[in-house]
Amino acid sequence: MTYHHIFLRTLFFICFCVYTQAFATTQDTIQSLITQAKSKNLADSKEWKDLLHIDKNKSEIISPYFFLTPLDKIHSKNLTQDELESTIRAFYQPVSEVIVPEAIKQKRLRQIQEYEEHNIKLPTRSIQPQDYHALCRFPARFAFLSKHLDFTHLPNVYCADFKEMRDYITPTKASIIFPSAHINSPASMFGHTFLLLDSSFQSRLLAFAINYQADADPSQTNAISFAFNGLFGLYTGSYSILPYYDKIKEYSNVESRDMWEYELNLTQEEITQLYNHIWELSDAFSWYYFFDRNCSYNILWLLEVARPSLHLRDKFIYQVNPPETLFTLQNANLITNITYRPSKRAKLLSYEKVMSNAQVSLAKSLAKGTKEPKDILHNPKLNTQNKQYILESAIELSEYRFLKGKLDKEQYTQIAHNLASTRSTLGSNTPPSLPTPSNPLEGNQSLRVTPI
Repeated sequence: MTYHHIFLRTLFFICFCVYTQAFATTQDTIQSLITQAKSKNLADSKEWKDLLHIDKNKSEIISPYFFLTPLDKIHSKNLTQDELESTIRAFYQPVSEVIVPEAIKQKRLRQIQEYEEHNIKLPTRSIQPQDYHALCRFPARFAFLSKHLDFTHLPNVYCADFKEMRDYITPTKASIIFPSAHINSPASMFGHTFLLLDSSFQSRLLAFAINYQADADPSQTNAISFAFNGLFGLYTGSYSILPYYDKIKEYSNVESRDMWEYELNLTQEEITQLYNHIWELSDAFSWYYFFDRNCSYNILWLLEVARPSLHLRDKFIYQVNPPETLFTLQNANLITNITYRPSKRAKLLSYEKVMSNAQVSLAKSLAKGTKEPKDILHNPKLNTQNKQYILESAIELSEYRFLKGKLDKEQYTQIAHNLASTRSTLGSNTPPSLPTPSNPLEGNQSLRVTPI
């Protein structure tokens, strides 16, 4: 045997011994952490159950990609303990052993395509194995467990995907948004609620909306079929994150729904944990039920994860509707500042009240592009304020027509540019007064059975 062969065998033996020792050390560490967790009864804590969305010993999440426990154990009574142990083990999994499921890869690719088609300015999710490591996928679980367990010798994992999105959003405050009822939509007959995460951007329009809804498009589905499926849990529901201006465009501008913003008194630590959990839910879905497992109910899960001492869901028995959740948040002393955001229709009506019929007709012609803004400037029958109101209302109306599909993008861009350029020559002005409607929290609570 040559010295070269002896050297290679010796080197292989040394590497094998080092690997075996490292593996044994890792296994000992994992077992020690599991023992610690059992001694502290972490699996039965409310914080851990909330992270798993467990109600009455069963998780409401039905997506297999939300769990690290083997599929055949997801529905067992020991899910809390099984998932805790699986989570600890997954935190120590080498990156080289991480496999991204094909379904997740396809979902990520569809998201990239969707964002490009709709010009959504958000980072898209990665399909790299490192970003699918448990330490990157479950930051809220790790934050909770690391408060109680002493994690050591964790693998060196850089969660670029998670950190890019977190640094882009930089959540600083949270609010509940309530768009009023929409009579043309069965899914919105009681209104809607979603969560808003304020960021470091100066404008709130650049904040991010966290929404839970049925995985179906009511505008593309027969109304009766949509209502039936929603009532009897034949749809899944999932969370999504979008720029707030997209939701304003949808609710306030297109559907003409007033919106109320209720700021929540969550601490920065609670907001961070809330955001971390939203990240964990990116591949999760659950059964959607119109009356109880709906948008409002699933937002309450997020708030209880943020502040585990809350028991918001316990306040409801057979129905969870958006206005009732607002009263529940108020009773829990969660609501601080309240802001009213009028719909596009409300703004247009405020202009109509201070304009003559002839002036309203002029504004409509300008918004359609059948008259030129310069014709308004040289009209001797109009004073400066008349001209300001006509041009301002025409700007609002042209945008409304564009959102309704009555103007194509090129037409709208040209009309809006001409109107805005002309309006800028007339100086500053105070818009017509817009009366604030009654705050939903000032109304009566709907009849329901509540625990005493």
